[in-house]
Amino acid sequence: MHSSEVSSFVSKARATINEMANLPVPTIAAIDGTALGGGLELALACDIRVAASSAKMGLVETKLAIIPGADYGMF
Repeated sequence: MHSSEVSSFVSKARATINEMANLPVPTIAAIDGTALGGGLELALACDIRVAASSAKMGLVETKLAIIPGADYGMF
């Protein structure tokens, strides 16, 4: 992704996650496999998360000591 596209992409991702978090009905994330970065951020926006015992989850940005991109301002 070109650096000029990053801001727009992050804004759209943040808006999508905020819309998911603000839905007037309960939302459920089913995690069966790997949920990293934006996939985990989307799951965290849900009211209920159910994960397989083999599921792997992580916010790779935390290894770099930075805030995950799309969920900034979500909470």
